[in-house]
Amino acid sequence: MSDDESLGPLYRAAITATPVDGHLDPARARTAARRRQQRRRGATAGVLVVSALAALFTIVPRLDDGGNVVAVPQARPTSASAEPGPVMTVEPSSALAGSTIKVYFPTELERGVAFELESREASGWQLEYYLVAGFGGWQPQRPWWHVDDPDQEGADVPAVAIGGPGGEQLRVPDVAEPGEYRLCTGEGSPRACTLLTIR
Repeated sequence: MSDDESLGPLYRAAITATPVDGHLDPARARTAARRRQQRRRGATAGVLVVSALAALFTIVPRLDDGGNVVAVPQARPTSASAEPGPVMTVEPSSALAGSTIKVYFPTELERGVAFELESREASGWQLEYYLVAGFGGWQPQRPWWHVDDPDQEGADVPAVAIGGPGGEQLRVPDVAEPGEYRLCTGEGSPRACTLLTIR
């Protein structure tokens, strides 16, 4: 079907309408019909794009162990049995004090280089240490410090945004007591956490 044939109903409506100046102009009616059709196509394409994006991604609110609401963009599962994966993981998940661990972000969450290490207490999670990841060729002057440390010398955290699947290295504090900890992204990043056991 040609473009002119598909304009048939719009063209007929345009030429049967009473012209403003009293003269019927078929060329003007055909142009007006084409413009209406293009606007309809554009609006339909916009609706389709928005619908496709809404179908692909959704914001999934959830509660973490500390009762914080975490809104995490995640791809929708492809089947009813598929579960969304973790936002942040750590390898190894059990490490010695003073060792190096790596953090990964399967959803490629955009984040900074600041992290928080929280210990499990009877009342919930308690912030114990600040950690800073190296990125590119840069390494922090102080890779960690205790939350109550009065000496903040070298504790600067650059305001950068990192994307991708991760692999940033963090150093487990040398003085951390053995136990179960929660490692979370720090200030300036969307909140994401994972468990870490220090031996």
